[in-house]
Amino acid sequence: MAGAEGPGLAAGGGCALRPFHSCCRRAKQRPVKASWPIGPVCRPSAAPVDFLDDSEQARQLRTCLNDTGMPLDLRVAAALVLVYGLTLTRIAYLTRDDITHSGGQTWLRHHGHRLLLPPRLAALTRQFASQPAPAATLTRLAAPPRWLFPGNDPTRPANPAHLFTGLSRHGITTHAGRHTAIRTLAAEPP
Repeated sequence: MAGAEGPGLAAGGGCALRPFHSCCRRAKQRPVKASWPIGPVCRPSAAPVDFLDDSEQARQLRTCLNDTGMPLDLRVAAALVLVYGLTLTRIAYLTRDDITHSGGQTWLRHHGHRLLLPPRLAALTRQFASQPAPAATLTRLAAPPRWLFPGNDPTRPANPAHLFTGLSRHGITTHAGRHTAIRTLAAEPP
């Protein structure tokens, strides 16, 4: 097979032979020879294709920061997506200890890095983090839950699908917003 390097990989990696090859192996039949005319099947690119224009991103961010009719947890989650490009799964697993306030600034700890929160997002995040954690009968006996976004069971984080559904109902497009935030951050010099 021209351009193949190693069994099942095309030049550059990431492509696998058609499922027929693995089926033959599993059935302990004669494996497919590299000279047979079966080419690699490449997976589709994971490159983002949907972005928000600047005005739409700004509108959604203003909604998060100003719309008091939107639940506070959704406002904070959406702003983190739109400003830093965090995934809803990463956001769901944030703890109250990931939010720190020192020297008049609020920081978010994310994967060992500290992200400085802009003032309005910092105020929202501090307000949200200072709310009492929901208490369930079983968790009152244990240590208090530390999830910033607790789930229905406060000992577990919120389900990212629940956050996605809530944000969608309020017109926040998380995938496009995340892609736009990452593109914007990548374009800014350090």
